[in-house]
Amino acid sequence: MSKPRGIAEERECLLKEVREMPPGPEALRKLAYVREEYDWAILDYQASLRIFSDTAYQDRKHFLLELIQNADDAQFRSDEAELTFVIDENSIELRYNEKGFDVEDMISITGTGMSTKVGRGGQSHSFIGEKGIGFKSVFALASEVEIESPPWHFVLSKEKPIIPKCLTSGTFSEDNAVRAVADELHRFVVGQVESFLFLQRLSWFTLEDHRYTPARIMSVRIEPPDRSGDTLLMSVQPNDSLRQYSLYAEDVEFPADLVAERWETLGTSIGPLKRKLVVAALVDTTEDRTTEGRLFCYLPTEVRLPVPIFLQVDGHTKADRERLHAPEQNRWNSYLINLLPDFLLRAILSWRDDSLVAQRLPDLIPTEPGTD
Repeated sequence: MSKPRGIAEERECLLKEVREMPPGPEALRKLAYVREEYDWAILDYQASLRIFSDTAYQDRKHFLLELIQNADDAQFRSDEAELTFVIDENSIELRYNEKGFDVEDMISITGTGMSTKVGRGGQSHSFIGEKGIGFKSVFALASEVEIESPPWHFVLSKEKPIIPKCLTSGTFSEDNAVRAVADELHRFVVGQVESFLFLQRLSWFTLEDHRYTPARIMSVRIEPPDRSGDTLLMSVQPNDSLRQYSLYAEDVEFPADLVAERWETLGTSIGPLKRKLVVAALVDTTEDRTTEGRLFCYLPTEVRLPVPIFLQVDGHTKADRERLHAPEQNRWNSYLINLLPDFLLRAILSWRDDSLVAQRLPDLIPTEPGTD
């Protein structure tokens, strides 16, 4: 049962006080009080519990990709955005050179509402969360997670994932999950490097495995760091592999009624929203060429394409983010799919003038019945 309206208003007043307090332990304790005493009983939290039980975040691949996505959406100190996974015998640490959490980030990560990315402009290249639980996919394998972004230092638990516990020191460890996570990260770098293809800010991804002596270090370098131009290079160390992609992109505008329908909590406050369509063709590689492509909704989905192109769209996915809602029952996806044939045609016509892609165009056009 929801609390009366007066309680909801009281909650908003307390959150306002959190926003006005100096960042740090006292603000964090007040936020924890709000989450514990108010949000525990409202529909927002009840919905999150249903999502945790219904989604497929037990897939450790998407658990990791969600964390990488969160890092890619951060605000960084420089153009060289870096993410490092440090693996020890009984712990996993993520490090990235972001500017750090502000109070809105704290309210967002401890809630289940809309991402702060909407408030920061909803750029056409940015992922906007559906339910505000992307980070909480970490609880697919971890019972608790420690987060330090000075002056914030706290832990979230799987049992109460919206209630932060203030820390002054400590180390996160989760013995049973380390091997599974390390194996999956290794697969990303060795055989699934396309998973990083449509990241927008990260230019370095590094895996340091300190379970070995000396430590095993692998990295993926993405150039150019600012994603300018229509060519993308991905290099992998220490095996010196290189992949070059040709990109074609367009901004498309979704009408206000579809935006309001998809993000119900925002209503019509956003208005029309521009989102970016991107298609990438692999034009040069030191490895064996792939014969199929994949659909991305910022993260790779399970939708395979019959030709070696990689298509990025802001599709409305199901909770596991691996499948799209059926377009017959989802107006956003129906609108999006109707845009794709002309978009892909313009991409192919553009690539005719690209000497690297032109020679491979026959491989990029479906020819088998039912594959178009």
